[in-house]
Amino acid sequence: MVRETILMTVEDLIDIDLSAFEGKAHRINISLPDTLIKRIDNKVKAHHSYYDRRHFLAMAARKERLV
Repeated sequence: MVRETILMTVEDLIDIDLSAFEGKAHRINISLPDTLIKRIDNKVKAHHSYYDRRHFLAMAARKERLV
């Protein structure tokens, strides 16, 4: 529990890409409204920290702390 708290604090301070340790990627099929997809795509184009739409969605899911 203490270790998780420390890791969460460090993760907040330092941008660490842990995707290599998350396991195998799986293809999924989701439906989103056109306007939301356009907003995501515009965000990806404006911020080069996102590689593509998939990367944006993965980062958004990680920020939700789904663990």
